[in-house]
Amino acid sequence: MKRLVAMLAAAACLLAPVSAAAQGLAVLVVDQDSRPIEGAQGQVSELVATTGADGMMYFRGLSPGLWQITTRYIGFLPDVRDVTVSGREPTRVLVKLVPAPLRLPPVVVEATRPGLYGIVSTTRLGPLVSAEVRLLGRGRRTILTDSAGGFMHPEAEGEYLLRVTAEGYRERRFSLNVPEGGGREVLVQLDAAEPGYQASGNRELFYLRDLSYRLAWARPNSVLNRGKLAEYGTRSVCEVPEVGSVLNRRHLRGLVTLLDGQSRVGNLCGIRADEAEIVEWGRDVCAGSASALADLFQSICNPRPQTSGQLGSARSRIRQGPAYLIVWLAR
Repeated sequence: MKRLVAMLAAAACLLAPVSAAAQGLAVLVVDQDSRPIEGAQGQVSELVATTGADGMMYFRGLSPGLWQITTRYIGFLPDVRDVTVSGREPTRVLVKLVPAPLRLPPVVVEATRPGLYGIVSTTRLGPLVSAEVRLLGRGRRTILTDSAGGFMHPEAEGEYLLRVTAEGYRERRFSLNVPEGGGREVLVQLDAAEPGYQASGNRELFYLRDLSYRLAWARPNSVLNRGKLAEYGTRSVCEVPEVGSVLNRRHLRGLVTLLDGQSRVGNLCGIRADEAEIVEWGRDVCAGSASALADLFQSICNPRPQTSGQLGSARSRIRQGPAYLIVWLAR
């Protein structure tokens, strides 16, 4: 009976009239049983919204035209779709999130030869030929797998995020560290993609490019990869000592917390350590190595002085951008 009431309430929310102030997008987010999902996060361009207990979120003030909306919730696959917004009435959208499959994590072992080596396969261990392995980090490069599904980068060293893609399969991302003078071998399996699956778009790749620069020159105490995060299992990411230390540093000016480098996190401590792939932080969101982040905070990082006398003040503001902490989710 309670489920029926919840389903009826969710449907009523989507069909109910929306005030003129809410014109734009009215989005109802539900699970596979049509139950409203509270706390799901949506993003349209620079606008970010979170669903309430009724599963609803609103994006106001959107001009008529085609917009892309991305909806995320921990434990579910992200939903990306294009929606046409009309000028007179709010556009109503129903988003049904699909639970993320339980997948075996990539197997990473120590190699006897230096660098990074690996095999990309299907879940049935069949080799995937011409899969794309993009190494984000020092000496970043893109490698295509050979006829046996293998790839190699003998010069790899340091912190990396690997993005593995193949046509007809879901992309995978995972982090690892290749020690100086040491080596790593990895086996990564890709799941077949369902119809309509969309991999990372240009916007997300823009933020990943910045991450690659930062990993290339990362200080050891400013990045945590999955190997370290996995030690804390299902505990909150805020319980990881290094993360808690960053959150408690009062001298860090206006700390900004972000998810996947592109949207603010409403409840950082609601993310489990085993749901994160990388956690990174820095002192200045306006730094050159964070140009994509600076784009999110143009009013802080790109002030426009009205007179020449304001130029010094503007430069001072640029140097004093807020600190940031970013959680990149496992995918």
